[in-house]
Amino acid sequence: LNPVYNKGLGCLPCSGSPFVRSLTLLCSKPKPFLDSFQGCFKDELRFFAGLYFVYRLLPTSVYMFVTTPLQGYILTESFLVSFLLAHAVFQPYTEKAHNILDGLLFAILVAINSFTLFNFSNVSNPAEQTSVIILCWTQVLLSYIPLCYIIWYI
Repeated sequence: LNPVYNKGLGCLPCSGSPFVRSLTLLCSKPKPFLDSFQGCFKDELRFFAGLYFVYRLLPTSVYMFVTTPLQGYILTESFLVSFLLAHAVFQPYTEKAHNILDGLLFAILVAINSFTLFNFSNVSNPAEQTSVIILCWTQVLLSYIPLCYIIWYI
């Protein structure tokens, strides 16, 4: 069994209790607990698990610090492009398919935000109404691509 169990817990009178047995099984796992959350990343790039939290935090908190929506869209677009570039350069996942899929999801976010920026700047121009409607429908379709992937994956 586990050397810790044999030396430390084996001499206790309660060593046969279910709690001690489950503690022994928990301690004898070959991989650490955090590997279950960060095991998909390359060893030197495991910080990307925490960086994805920052990826979510920055675009959503941008609108607290800007005065106009146009500034917010531009700042969000710059954040999203920098996230896409960082992901494309580092390729943090061990499997190539996961890197490609995550890059495509970041590209979809960049496209949706770009279309929102275009629609926001051209909303008052009546000559651009058909392009605005087409881009709005494109945004809706792009926003459903991750949902379709999740349903297909499950």
